[in-house]
Amino acid sequence: MMNCNDAIKPQTKVYGFLSEYAQQNRFSVMMNRMFQNIGADAMMIPMNIRADDFFFTI
Repeated sequence: MMNCNDAIKPQTKVYGFLSEYAQQNRFSVMMNRMFQNIGADAMMIPMNIRADDFFFTI
């Protein structure tokens, strides 16, 4: 679950979690749950990025 209604609004703070295996990692799920518990309008998006593409992506 992301934020209250799983939507990104103009004021939503969006964070990216870059990793080769980001989709399989539970870090973004844990962070989104924490954002929801504290009532923050924020969302962490997991993005699969290979190590050799990391600096090109940034």
